Amino acid sequence: MRIREGLKDISTRYSRLDPTPGASGEHGTRGAPGFGSRAPASEHIIAMTDRRSSPVGRVWVAGDGRVHRESERPPLSVWAVLDTLCWTVAEEQGVDGPAPDASVYQLTRFLDVQLDWLTRRSMVVEVWRDLRGLLAQLRPATGDQRAKIGTCPNTLDEGEHSRECAAPLYAPIKGDTISCGQCQRAWPRPAWEQLGRMINAA
Repeated sequence: MRIREGLKDISTRYSRLDPTPGASGEHGTRGAPGFGSRAPASEHIIAMTDRRSSPVGRVWVAGDGRVHRESERPPLSVWAVLDTLCWTVAEEQGVDGPAPDASVYQLTRFLDVQLDWLTRRSMVVEVWRDLRGLLAQLRPATGDQRAKIGTCPNTLDEGEHSRECAAPLYAPIKGDTISCGQCQRAWPRPAWEQLGRMINAA
């Protein structure tokens, strides 16, 4: 079952997260020179492991009068996403939720135990979407060296506004379909040429 495998993969990869600079291939590269203040560890990994991390990027004016912006797509807190999913499932099913101090491993186990019930509900689609988003974020941070081919050009409709997804796209390890881990848009091999044109145009 793909969800069960995904939960196990999330738990394993989370335990391998290392905020030491240079510990992961994607975030260990040297940035542009300058005198900006930087944390002595990977801020990306720290955000993934901090329960307080918010999926909303903030904008503020600092004491120096300059406008500062967080990423429009900040890293998700793995614990927070799993905890929210666990409590959604618990409330829908009418069972006790996980303990407030539950670990990521315990949260994935909670969801695994509820899979028989969950897979018979339509909400399983949303749960799998959120889990895939976590996997897409964890894989490059834990040594998954898939070749990055660009960013997702899929247009997302957000009511009055639309925007490009812009999540990283990676070459598939198996099969012949390129899939976005964030918006779930998929391009089978016959559409690769069209995808290439869209990426280049962006």
